[in-house]
Amino acid sequence: INGCTIAISEMTAGQRREITFRALLIDCDNLTNDASASWGCVGVDCQTAVSDSSAVEIPRPLLINTNVVTTPADACSSPSGMITLKNAGQTTCYNLQVTETLPAGLLYVSGSTRWRLNGGAWNGPNAAYDPSPTVSPLQWTSAQIPGLATSNPGDVIEIDYDLTANCPFAGGNVTIATSYENPCGQVFNTADSVFTVAFRAPQITVTKTRANTPIDCNQDITWDITVTNNSGYT
Repeated sequence: INGCTIAISEMTAGQRREITFRALLIDCDNLTNDASASWGCVGVDCQTAVSDSSAVEIPRPLLINTNVVTTPADACSSPSGMITLKNAGQTTCYNLQVTETLPAGLLYVSGSTRWRLNGGAWNGPNAAYDPSPTVSPLQWTSAQIPGLATSNPGDVIEIDYDLTANCPFAGGNVTIATSYENPCGQVFNTADSVFTVAFRAPQITVTKTRANTPIDCNQDITWDITVTNNSGYT
């Protein structure tokens, strides 16, 4: 049997014994535990065995992911991003895989990822924690961040990183999704976390003028070119 047999030499009248078992969960099927007992002597059961059973219930895991990015983002600026993963369920989550999709023109800065668990000290930044690939969609697993291998109930994992806004960037959504497994290896997916990054582009005007006076042949002409940033930012 997948279990054991325990012999009790004797029990006095009214006596009660408690037996505690610890088991390793390796599957999510056949989780009913059966127990039976009888008494006897000289190697013979004198009573028909009495029995009872119980079933192991595995709570559904619940992982929550959120993300924020510096907004509004100026043209050619370097906004930062933060991903937060929280195990809000009652069971451990395994093999977390974080995927982030960036809008066009918003690029990941290599070597900028750092992470921490439950508000502890930061690990990094270090290129070893870079997502793979480092172009959108970015992806972090336990191969890059060891803390993503296991998330116990109540655990909070924070991932911080830097971005750069190139010329094609005109604002857009940064989307985070995380897949993970329960103790039985079943795969679950979080709801997408979508954060909108606004774009602030300078408004440039240019004028070209010259003195409104007559000119002679072979006379030099002077033009004044004025470029103005009409926005409130660089």
